[in-house]
Amino acid sequence: MWWAISILGAVLLVVWGWFSSNLILRLPRLPLGVVPGEFGVRAEEVQWITEDGISIRGWFLPGLPTQRATIIVLHGWGANRADVLPSTVFLNRRGGYHLLYFDFRAHGESGGTMSSLGGLELKDFAGALEFLK
Repeated sequence: MWWAISILGAVLLVVWGWFSSNLILRLPRLPLGVVPGEFGVRAEEVQWITEDGISIRGWFLPGLPTQRATIIVLHGWGANRADVLPSTVFLNRRGGYHLLYFDFRAHGESGGTMSSLGGLELKDFAGALEFLK
């Protein structure tokens, strides 16, 4: 009898783990709340495909012509590029830096259906570096 309870407990643990991980890894997408034009800056819509075939979308804000540095601005889990725009656009307006914003996979306007909390998102970031090259 104890083995039946152990098997039932193991099955329930696996089902609970699968269900709860889907709550974390498959997020509802939030719409972009703001766009760069609302802050008086020029932006280019950009897009690239990651090594595993996911379409990543973002904005490139060109800085001063003499500026060589580009800052890649990253959003957090469950957010999108528009969430960090209001608090970082000053780097372009006052500092003259080139800025690259993008939505990680399964966020904002980028493709993909699942977030991995870091592992797969490294491919998105690697794509951003390749795009800038």
